[in-house]
Amino acid sequence: STVLLLNSKAGFEIVNIQPNPVTNSAILNISVAVRQELVIFITDNKGSRVMQRNIQTAPGTNQEELNLSALSSGTYILSVVASTGEQKVIRFVKQ
Repeated sequence: STVLLLNSKAGFEIVNIQPNPVTNSAILNISVAVRQELVIFITDNKGSRVMQRNIQTAPGTNQEELNLSALSSGTYILSVVASTGEQKVIRFVKQ
């Protein structure tokens, strides 16, 4: 297991997405310093937004299950955006 230590008073980090490559669903692991609302965007390789979800997080590590069964096979970009404008990005492959 990978453990991410977020040593700050604000902000967040994407720990990982499991499994990668994804078949039908995946778990997104996010570490946050304080309770906050985040927005998850998934875009395809053409830049088209294929999914959007708002989530509430608690301080520490958060897991969000994503149903990705409707996505076609290919490479996708998952972006997480905070209300402060902070953004983190991770790529994943859908089989």
